[in-house]
Amino acid sequence: MLLSLRFSGVQFRPWKCTFLEDVGQALEDTLDLNTQFSEPLTEAEVQRATRSAETAFKSGDKQYRYGNKRLIELLELTDEEQTHLKTIIGRSEKLRRHREREQKRRKQAGAVSRDKYLEQAEIRRQEALRLRSEGMSYRRIAAQLGCSVGEAHYLINGKS
Repeated sequence: MLLSLRFSGVQFRPWKCTFLEDVGQALEDTLDLNTQFSEPLTEAEVQRATRSAETAFKSGDKQYRYGNKRLIELLELTDEEQTHLKTIIGRSEKLRRHREREQKRRKQAGAVSRDKYLEQAEIRRQEALRLRSEGMSYRRIAAQLGCSVGEAHYLINGKS
């Protein structure tokens, strides 16, 4: 319904031609939209004003094939409105959805929160310090913790 409210008849018909790939249905829908305006045009005026859309569609002219960016401009869609749409979205909404999918995927794969990760890292560091205070070598600490000698050194000294 949002599309019907924002498109003028002249912009609506080429969009419908492209979307439906049926010029007859596009004309019918454009005429139907025209009746919803407070001052509708006559059927002949609508046909005359939008005939170029049908001609362009039949010739394969890409002029009327709008991309998402252009549709968003024509429809004056806000960022909030785009959150409710499935396909007509801008770059920022696309990236937001991608971030959400990635977070969900990582969570399902077992990723932990930053706080939980830091807590586990601190426990591991304390274990390395305890083993070192017992006189164990870096090599043995690394073997015990299942890490490299360099990482064992880093856990104990805080630098590589």
